[in-house]
Amino acid sequence: MEPKIKESEYFKAKISNRSSLEAVEDIKNRLSEAQKNIFRRSCFGHFFDVKELKFSAQLLHSILLREVKSDGNAIWFRIRRKNIRFLLEEFALVTGLDCSPSYEPNTENNDDDYRIVDEFLDEHCAITTKELRRKFLQAESDDDMKMVKMAMLYFVESVLLGNENKNHINETNALLVDNFTEFNEFPWGLISFKMTIDSLIKSDVERVVKPKKKSTVDSKYKGAMYNVHGFPHAFL
Repeated sequence: MEPKIKESEYFKAKISNRSSLEAVEDIKNRLSEAQKNIFRRSCFGHFFDVKELKFSAQLLHSILLREVKSDGNAIWFRIRRKNIRFLLEEFALVTGLDCSPSYEPNTENNDDDYRIVDEFLDEHCAITTKELRRKFLQAESDDDMKMVKMAMLYFVESVLLGNENKNHINETNALLVDNFTEFNEFPWGLISFKMTIDSLIKSDVERVVKPKKKSTVDSKYKGAMYNVHGFPHAFL
């Protein structure tokens, strides 16, 4: 297998992981015991039992530099003379998420007439991931299910999709959450996997940089900086 990046083109980099597991702690701290019990029975409930994950940015970067050219949905690497793959099956096994084929969800069948968007998001979906966190932490409702739905939306956008804080949340996700059953049955694992793989594949190949010529004695090459999205924790 042919490497995508020549060893002579390897470069230093600082990686920022946009998948925030702090969201899980936010949810634990914000929901009542009754609400947490509902969340535990959802498709994301097992994440409550995940112990602290250590994300090694340098290990990830080192692995990505060794990606080789391949076809299909898998991403392959050449490490110590062995070909190693990462594909959907591994992602499903690690995350415990539904990775079945995706489909266009129906966002019209709501559990009640008053949407999450109306109650917590100022009646529109044009808010950023950062604003979603703030609104979740400030959310108040006597309806346990609505609080859980808000938590699930926050979880998807911040943990599984790992969006930039400045990016708007996905409108379909914000509307789909009003149907608790369909939201739970949606293949979030596949959605998260695709976003993760797309992010990892482009991370290094599109950022091959070479050391700049030193213009002064004190100047130093500090390497590149890039972000990874989706749920890269599953990769490591």
